[in-house]
Amino acid sequence: MASATSMSRLRTPSLSASNDLRIQLGFPSGDAEISAIYSCSTDRLTVLGSRSVWFGDLYAKEEIELLRELRFHDL
Repeated sequence: MASATSMSRLRTPSLSASNDLRIQLGFPSGDAEISAIYSCSTDRLTVLGSRSVWFGDLYAKEEIELLRELRFHDL
């Protein structure tokens, strides 16, 4: 198994908010999974299994920086 990390930033639009935000990542053939997600800006983050992350409520113009660690299965 190999792993990789990447940084990303989520930002809500200036006039809206997101209630109970959850992101699901899908990989075409199950070749990868989320091994960890670290938040650089909040402690509200919850990993729900290997493909889903729950953030809770985000407010207008709120940003969250994330470090994602993915695990790739050998081909």
